[in-house]
Amino acid sequence: MSEEVVNTAQAQVWNGPAGQRWAERDERFDAVRGGFDRAVPDLVRPGDRVLDVGCGTGSPTRGAARVSTAATGVDLSEPMLAKARALGGDPTPAYLPADAQAHRFSPGGFDLVVSRSGVLFLADPVATFANLRAALRPEGRLAVLVPHGLGEVGDLLTRVVPGWEPLSAGPLSLSEPDVARRVLADAGFADVAAEEVHAWQVWGGDPDDAAEFLLSLAWQAITRARPDATGAELLPLVRAELAGRGSRLRASALLLTAVA
Repeated sequence: MSEEVVNTAQAQVWNGPAGQRWAERDERFDAVRGGFDRAVPDLVRPGDRVLDVGCGTGSPTRGAARVSTAATGVDLSEPMLAKARALGGDPTPAYLPADAQAHRFSPGGFDLVVSRSGVLFLADPVATFANLRAALRPEGRLAVLVPHGLGEVGDLLTRVVPGWEPLSAGPLSLSEPDVARRVLADAGFADVAAEEVHAWQVWGGDPDDAAEFLLSLAWQAITRARPDATGAELLPLVRAELAGRGSRLRASALLLTAVA
């Protein structure tokens, strides 16, 4: 990645072990987030030139490519982009390793900017969205999904480990509708709207598998609240929580839409 990167901490994270792990286990991560895939591609129109921000291994980008004239995915993570390219598509999207906050996109080069939770952890959200607005043609559209709270996952973990919380505010940085609308308005967007949408997150093939995967992802946050916690103690508790509901947990997101 030769150009300027302002989200340096995130670039380090997603080009290190975290990005590699995500690329290697993309099917599992897509099963967790994939319930929201239709919310964004359903807004793609034939003829659109689509930019997918924080595209990861490219599942939403491939969905957009099947409807649009052209789809481009942009991400900081080289490991995830390599996996996205390997997965191909019909037609095959283009992928760009870049920081969406700093990259100089072709002015007016896109009709629609989309993202499935790829606009979190931003160093400067207003600057990022202003940069993306400049990449849209006049009256081009924005449609991005951001988590709206932690849903049933958060409720489950709170019952198992009272007092736990995410390692950073990043996942919930745009979780409040008023905050999200203000950020987009400050970035120059008009007709800003926030709609709550829901989907199932599939955490594994069965409750035991789901419990292990969920606990592994939350482990750092859990042990910050409970340094003495052990897997032997907590895994049966998570399994018990999932026993009556299977491996699916309900999640909530905000679908943010706006016009350039």
